[in-house]
Amino acid sequence: MTKITKIEPDYIKDSVVEIRYTTSYPSELILGIIFERLKGEFEVLKQGDEVNTFQIPNNSESVELRLEKQKKSILHDDEITVRLIPNGLVFNCLKGYLLWPKYFDKIKNVIGILNDSDVFDSFTRVGLRYINEYVDKKLEDIVNFQFQFGVAEVISDKYNFRTEFNLEDHLVILNLIKTTATPKGKDNPIVPVSFVDIDVIKQNIQVTEIEELFSIIDKAHSLEKHLFFENLLKGEFLQTLTIEKNG
Repeated sequence: MTKITKIEPDYIKDSVVEIRYTTSYPSELILGIIFERLKGEFEVLKQGDEVNTFQIPNNSESVELRLEKQKKSILHDDEITVRLIPNGLVFNCLKGYLLWPKYFDKIKNVIGILNDSDVFDSFTRVGLRYINEYVDKKLEDIVNFQFQFGVAEVISDKYNFRTEFNLEDHLVILNLIKTTATPKGKDNPIVPVSFVDIDVIKQNIQVTEIEELFSIIDKAHSLEKHLFFENLLKGEFLQTLTIEKNG
């Protein structure tokens, strides 16, 4: 099967991979172990440094005011961040999106290092969340979705559609958002802004082998990609992109 490996322009604003686990260690000790094991490849976020985590805006916000500053328990190298939460690790790209093979290799490297320290008893949940932002583009021109309701003559300029469903034994949370904003440096003060936000979750698992965990992560990514490219995006919009494929 032909597979899409890269598209340009790249509209990805956030690419979160979250892994939940159980452990027999107390949380304070876990933090120390993780910091110690990863310090050779990652730095602890220093006082005054900031890591940006993309946040979908309210309608009144300008485009540039959507980055939540986070400083708690974050490690980073030159390309990704690892945020430590109770019984969980949250990965994200530090700057631009890394292509999946490279990003996934980095995630596997971190999990492998920590697994060698017997930090994990089992893995219980895997989630992937990708948010794409389209400035100066209407949602109906991007995805196969039309928002209509009982008043036929009314056209909604802004809306937020959310749905949850099961796909191949995964929970999918889909948010489609049409709004407006004021992008920095634009002559026109208000432009349409659209968001496609897909969260694919494999939950209620009890996995002890990291190779099985890696297979679950990769499967969730494949479902995310399939849903995005083959179900959501309009063919006409895909034709406006530069697409690299393999296979």
